Amino acid sequence: MTIGPFAFTPKGRIEYGYKVISGASAKLDRAATLARELDKVVGAWLAKRAPALTLERQGAIYTWYPVERESPPAELSVRAGEIIQHLRSALDHTAWALAGEKATRATQFPLAIDASDFRKASGQMLRGIGGTAAALIEEVQPYQRTGDLRLLAVAAMSNLDKHRLLYASSLAVCLDAAMVEFRSKFHDLRGIKFKQGTMESAIDAIRAGERPWVAQVDVVSLTNPAALDLSAEVNLRPGLWDQRVMFRAKLGRTETFMPANEFNDLVKRVTALVSMFDVHLP
Repeated sequence: MTIGPFAFTPKGRIEYGYKVISGASAKLDRAATLARELDKVVGAWLAKRAPALTLERQGAIYTWYPVERESPPAELSVRAGEIIQHLRSALDHTAWALAGEKATRATQFPLAIDASDFRKASGQMLRGIGGTAAALIEEVQPYQRTGDLRLLAVAAMSNLDKHRLLYASSLAVCLDAAMVEFRSKFHDLRGIKFKQGTMESAIDAIRAGERPWVAQVDVVSLTNPAALDLSAEVNLRPGLWDQRVMFRAKLGRTETFMPANEFNDLVKRVTALVSMFDVHLP
């Protein structure tokens, strides 16, 4: 019996008028379009917001931290969630296609934190999928040496997005060399140690549950630098800024992060992953 694009077999199974794997391709095409749009919308939002800094002192060390004066709008979380759901769905379409007639309601593409988590999930999720394809699915898991940790973000964010908006925050660091200056001639600039943060170090700090910083000055030339507060004297003159919007979600005890500017690469990664399974379709 055929109703529209669907056909019901004698066993009641629904068959579509196209290969199931083409559903994954359609999802990925849509995700790619949405990722390009997200780039433009995020860029436009960041362009209107100059970063702000706050200076904090601990002894002889002066650290500038970025201040988030305005949280990213809900629209960005909605757009990011749409991309994530299409990617998650494309992977599940692939698992369904691999299982063929043996697919069940439990069939899906597992994305596991570790080997133990994969073993617990794969029994039901991969039932009916051939040994070679199942082994390949295990090989590309995020915890594997050759895996992509960003796939954990797909799993975590797709779960969170079903129930609430993705957590979003903005992040800024100096893109080129900042300049440290003293408002008076009290201090010799040659007597300080200066460190500048990078976007990579900022993201690592967030992952570690720490505050990202833009720059640090260690006053080392004074006899007793920790006893003298130079907060009113020292100033940071930043150059160009590198600004990002970050999305995050937890999967179990693991917190995952995804910068908005990496969604395009993530779509390409999942697309390449899905294409690996074409030769294993039943």
